[in-house]
Amino acid sequence: MNIEQDFELIRHLSSAENVGANNAGISLVRQISTGALCIEKRLNPVDIARGSAQREIEILSQLRNHPTGNISHMLAFKIDDGSRPGSEDIVVEPSASVYLEYCDSGSLEDLIARYMEANEAFPEAFLWHLIAGLAEAVQYCQYGPASSSASSSNPMEQDDGPIPWDTVYHCDLEPSNVLLDSSQIINIKTPYPRIVLCDFGISTTREDIMYGCSECVSHHSWSRKNDVHQIGLVMACCILSCYRLDPDSMMNEVYMTPGYSWALKSLVFACLEHEDEERIEIEYLVEKIARARARLRLRMSGEIAEEALLC
Repeated sequence: MNIEQDFELIRHLSSAENVGANNAGISLVRQISTGALCIEKRLNPVDIARGSAQREIEILSQLRNHPTGNISHMLAFKIDDGSRPGSEDIVVEPSASVYLEYCDSGSLEDLIARYMEANEAFPEAFLWHLIAGLAEAVQYCQYGPASSSASSSNPMEQDDGPIPWDTVYHCDLEPSNVLLDSSQIINIKTPYPRIVLCDFGISTTREDIMYGCSECVSHHSWSRKNDVHQIGLVMACCILSCYRLDPDSMMNEVYMTPGYSWALKSLVFACLEHEDEERIEIEYLVEKIARARARLRLRMSGEIAEEALLC
């Protein structure tokens, strides 16, 4: 059975006309061999022709073994570059799809919309759950199973040959690219859905950085800390319950927003440091989150309750 025969269409979720530039349509499908619901993401022919579709597939393949489930899992893929050896007169449009796990609770963007409409604030316990999931996902993207490195934060300065793990730069970490999944109980200590980082359509790696998104190659300045900054922006969106952030007032608005501990806000500020060298390293961020959550659990004795999210 080929890849296409193992998946049956349930319904189209979006078409090429109303989706972002990174895909040519998204559908809900069922994997026949397992019965599992999945997402088929169709890739743009132009991205196939220029190699970025292949890069996305390679990145998703590299990230397949993420241990905590905070990165979207690719089940299968198919790619046809349109070439037909020996048949120069046959012109076939390139096509490619990736088949990804289905997350049943929508996106963080959807959740923010519900909180905006209700004029409610996110529970702090959920925001700790969120920042921990995002930090663990980015750490795995950058360092893989080792989860630590003494390498320079600027990949353009690392010219000492191949490294065991090809650092992945997501480049597009925003609320719409953070999915929520309640279908599996990952941790019985929390009622919150699993945090899943998705959409590696404009992501790049250390070895391919010059062929990645424009932000990655501008002034040769992309580093591991850029994705850390985007974690801070996502957290600010949740603290302020908004989509659009004003860079001139964002930090002060986060500081002035009541109902959240300084422990949480200080980590968000550490992610949002303007200067790259002042911004927190992802490994240190993961460690500080774990220590802060442990201290809060001991000191607050349940005062930061795990309130249910808005449905």
